[in-house]
Amino acid sequence: MNTHRMSAMVLLIVTTILATLAVAQQTVAPASNVPALPADIPADSKRWSVLSMGILAGQQATWTTPDGKLHAFFQFNDRGRGPKTTTVLTVDANGIPSSEITDGNDYLKADVHEEFSLSAGNARWKNKAEQGQKKITAPSFYVSIYGPPEESALLVRAALANQGTVALLPEGEVHVRKVGDREVEAGEKKQRLSLFLHRPRFFPELRLAGWNAGILCGWRTLGHGDSRRLGIIARNAAESSGRNQ
Repeated sequence: MNTHRMSAMVLLIVTTILATLAVAQQTVAPASNVPALPADIPADSKRWSVLSMGILAGQQATWTTPDGKLHAFFQFNDRGRGPKTTTVLTVDANGIPSSEITDGNDYLKADVHEEFSLSAGNARWKNKAEQGQKKITAPSFYVSIYGPPEESALLVRAALANQGTVALLPEGEVHVRKVGDREVEAGEKKQRLSLFLHRPRFFPELRLAGWNAGILCGWRTLGHGDSRRLGIIARNAAESSGRNQ
């Protein structure tokens, strides 16, 4: 795997769960530097808050159109930097994307366009860092450079549906295991969540994680020597005072 992809993975993949759901325990205060959601985001989309050091910094929104395609909008503001992307995915019966197109800008505000397609066992991908293709004979999940956090949720589900392991593209495989369950409360709503950890073999020092039941809460490094963290959490949980039980 080339250096550009490895550094981008550090920037763009959700790498582990927050140990105590501290993000969910806070009421998120609006910040003047938070970018507004575009007006064309559907009102009924699922929305997540992006937190930087516990402060609201951006959003993710996902929705499905009548043609069955999954759309994901993702952005955050980090002192004037930060990505802003729109991704359109077609997901197959195994929960694995068979096509993915991402457009927008990366963390440093450079334009990005990334494409992936899978047809008749032939996988092809292209972005500004690389271009390649591969013949596959088993379910394989393309890990993009510029995709949204929602991609990590899809990856966990795909692996769990395949006995906890799924091959990765351009290379490697990921292993998923359940760590435990926890009941959380947001406002008047209680929900039992399960925590899964997953590790990509091509980059073993990374840990990825996600809670089921629609709440994705994790941290990701900002890269470029910045040790601060981002959290991603479902909007309804982030806007309430949650308590661990």
